[in-house]
Amino acid sequence: MLTRYEIAIGFLVATAIWALVFVWQSTIPENFQIAKDSNHQGGRNEPIDILQSERADDRVARYTLWLAILTGGLVVASSVQFIFLYRADNTTRIAAIAARDSADAARKAADLAEQTLLAAQRPWISVDTTLVRPLVYDDKGASITLRFTLKNTGNSPAVGVVLMPEIYLATNVRVDPVAEQRKKFDGLRGLPPNVLGYSIFAGATLPPEDMVLSIPRTEIDDALNRKYDMIFPTIIVCVDYNVPFEHDRRHHQTKAAFVLLGPDKVPWRTIFPGSGTIEMSQLRLQPVMLGMTVD
Repeated sequence: MLTRYEIAIGFLVATAIWALVFVWQSTIPENFQIAKDSNHQGGRNEPIDILQSERADDRVARYTLWLAILTGGLVVASSVQFIFLYRADNTTRIAAIAARDSADAARKAADLAEQTLLAAQRPWISVDTTLVRPLVYDDKGASITLRFTLKNTGNSPAVGVVLMPEIYLATNVRVDPVAEQRKKFDGLRGLPPNVLGYSIFAGATLPPEDMVLSIPRTEIDDALNRKYDMIFPTIIVCVDYNVPFEHDRRHHQTKAAFVLLGPDKVPWRTIFPGSGTIEMSQLRLQPVMLGMTVD
């Protein structure tokens, strides 16, 4: 089936051929025309200058007419060609946009599949934190002993595993443990992969590790002298590790945060006695839910 474009080209060619035929007829020698007219009139050879002059004018008019028709056909054909070219360009542009969108969608799907596979196969480190010693308060400050147990709950080994717990005094002006976590641990993400640290295989648990965390006496006295409404020890924990099969060897972190609370009858500000010890039975670790994160 012919397309519109082919029909327009055929029309243009037919118009051109027709115009050429008429131009050829208009250029037949005058003597041939005169002789033909003389034979038609019974052999008369009288001069017909007026008729010849009219025929010359007719030829010019006919030539001008067909030149205008041919030019008009050319304009029409050019317009049709421009429309088809514009539509073809628009179709090409739409196809290019569709191809680009399809490539973007395929790339996103591949990235999602890769992330899903990594999430399913990568290591995940959990940390269990418990109290194992009383809170001791003396001239040097306050100290507490905590036990940390690390376990790989994922499906591949974790390397460069480093445990970093810290304790500080939360007060009215320093109350957000999540902000303290970011300040202390997020800078590790820009460092090279951990060279030192544990390697924990899938499903393995490290032996428990006891660590003593201390708050200097000067920090405690300063908080007490400022008469803050809230003064209580806060523990923030970060386990930093790497995944061996990730090409960028980014840092993954498991974070936890706890508030060390005394007996219910003891106000916030009196968790520190003048000196001595607060027994474990009077202490409890309260998790801070916003501080429990993994990535």
